[in-house]
Amino acid sequence: MEYRRQTKAGEWKWIRSTGKIVERDAAGRAVRMTGTHADITERKKLETRLLHSQRLESVGTLAANKVAHDLNNILTPMLMVGTVLREKLTDPADRALFDQIEAGARRGAAIVRQLLTFSRDLPQARTAVDLGQLMTEMMDIMRGTFPREIELVARVPEGLWPVTADPIQLHQVLMNLCINARDAMPAGGTLVLAAENLPAHGELAPAAAAGAGRAVRLTVSDTGRGIPPEIKGRIFDPFFTTKEVGQGTGLGLSTVHGIVQSHGGTVTVESELNRGSSFHVILPASATAPAAPAAPVPVTPPVRRRPLIVVIDDEPSVLALTARILAQAGCEVFAASGGEAALEFFATRAGAVDLVLTDIMMPGMDGLKLVPLLRQAAPQLKVIGVSGLDHSQRQAEMAAMGFAEVLRKPYDAPTLLAAVHRHLPAAPTL
Repeated sequence: MEYRRQTKAGEWKWIRSTGKIVERDAAGRAVRMTGTHADITERKKLETRLLHSQRLESVGTLAANKVAHDLNNILTPMLMVGTVLREKLTDPADRALFDQIEAGARRGAAIVRQLLTFSRDLPQARTAVDLGQLMTEMMDIMRGTFPREIELVARVPEGLWPVTADPIQLHQVLMNLCINARDAMPAGGTLVLAAENLPAHGELAPAAAAGAGRAVRLTVSDTGRGIPPEIKGRIFDPFFTTKEVGQGTGLGLSTVHGIVQSHGGTVTVESELNRGSSFHVILPASATAPAAPAAPVPVTPPVRRRPLIVVIDDEPSVLALTARILAQAGCEVFAASGGEAALEFFATRAGAVDLVLTDIMMPGMDGLKLVPLLRQAAPQLKVIGVSGLDHSQRQAEMAAMGFAEVLRKPYDAPTLLAAVHRHLPAAPTL
């Protein structure tokens, strides 16, 4: 049996008692038993935190799809309208303000992608990552969200080597360490984000033995209250936390430790009470350079004829902007706010349609129901799906339904036109 008992000091403890009868009298009645009493308070605390974490995971999984869908529908017009309006702005100050709005939309899109990745635990490909760029993005996030009492300092050297990593997971490592540093300075202080190249010697060997013999060290330092020596050895344990109930699950540093280890790296900590802490993450350097961004596709390229494109989306702003951008590129566009309207149009002009661009998640007849019906009327029809969710795990299934490609929201005008270019056989110069 399990029950609670109060100690002389007034503290409540969970006790687990087990026992068995070891002697009976002639009538079979128990006369002697033996057993043990064990303090299971820590186990009960871990169970409570695990249940809390599982509830958060369940709620997050359910909410992520809805949140991602709605936010991506908001962010998509913000990205597309930038290409349409930027050329009309002649004042450099106005263009700079517009660039800030567009940068904010892109940052929001990145956060939504992280939300989906973490909630669904999707495997991510590891590539050569520019750690300096990742640190710069993290500094931008902290400047907009951390208390002004915390001074933020970045030390990113020139020629910092790239690392082979999953950029989403590496961003999570940075985020968790910086949040811990912030929480360690409730009255303010200094947070330093630094990186440096490490040549192949001594301390590098454990982290880069499997790589090219080089590594990069990332350090997150604060001037906060520090870590008491008696708990320093437990800070990477799952569910261990010194924060108040509701302020942390105890999974932040254990997640950091797991991610860094899975990347062949190491994480260590230096700390002194009331003088701050420094977390050092060492990751093997990459032998290849980060991929260069793709060149943008012109917004108004020449076309040899006016291809007919049917655009279907239940979000009015996305529908209107998509139709406008395609029309500016020289296409004839039929815009439909739902699957039923698209079917009515196809009843009379199915043979003339060159391409369909349809939202996958819509009320009533969604894209998954609509596309097979359209392809019954036009079996060779090319269809581009658009969605605020990640359908990368369903590529074979989507292809079997008739989707040539799934374009992920939010996207900007060049990305939209590049996708259209790939699937318009009658207009190769678009």
